[in-house]
Amino acid sequence: MKRTFWAVLGCLILIAPGLQADPLKERIVIAVSALAEWNTAKATLKPQNIETTPLGETFVQDMKLPDGRSVRLRWFHSGQGKTASAAAAQYIISQYRPTILFNAGTCGGFEKLTRPGDLIIGKKTLMYDLRDLMGDSAKYAQQYETVYDWQRFASLKIDSLLFGVFVTADADLDPRLMTWLETCCQATAAEWESAALGWVCRRHGVRPYVMRCVSDVVHREAGSITYGNYSEFEKGTDFAVRRLIRHLPQVIALL
Repeated sequence: MKRTFWAVLGCLILIAPGLQADPLKERIVIAVSALAEWNTAKATLKPQNIETTPLGETFVQDMKLPDGRSVRLRWFHSGQGKTASAAAAQYIISQYRPTILFNAGTCGGFEKLTRPGDLIIGKKTLMYDLRDLMGDSAKYAQQYETVYDWQRFASLKIDSLLFGVFVTADADLDPRLMTWLETCCQATAAEWESAALGWVCRRHGVRPYVMRCVSDVVHREAGSITYGNYSEFEKGTDFAVRRLIRHLPQVIALL
């Protein structure tokens, strides 16, 4: 009799409202960084309900995958730069407890390695603006290095898809640093946030991924067409984010 009672009670607990496992639970959070990127994401996805949090706007939306499945994604505006990104990552992990944090956005590609519109899935991220004048800066950069599980995407059939290394700093890429970054880091593209997001995820056992679309190419001699020209950045960002979102279901299906 006692065994029957506890068995029935266990079943009731499992199916109780609010306790039943939701197959569409947003286990994946898409972190979008710069405001221009976020504005394009909202314009493209047209979410119905946008919430405001202390760290940024967020919304939940179902995405249809190529195999017919649906997955519920939480989109989050994580902000520009390493400080905002680290704070947002900590908030996302504490508040929503995802298993995956996926950073989607734009980047400045290195000349001869990339073209505008290229999609890059990160193999590794690292910070390059750590300057130690008393010792070895490289050892500190290694502490903030994150290696990603990029091989799971090797079967993707997407035009202009690359796998590369993102270098992160709180600054646009200085053309004078490009040769050094290619030599020491095998850098493919530069941006402001992914290394910070990846570092916080590693500390919490959350799986990080990063995919960005090249909004502009940085040249050693001429720099980028966006430098000193914000309207070009907005135009490149709009194109890059829309292209990324268009191919995102193929990528998410492999997670």
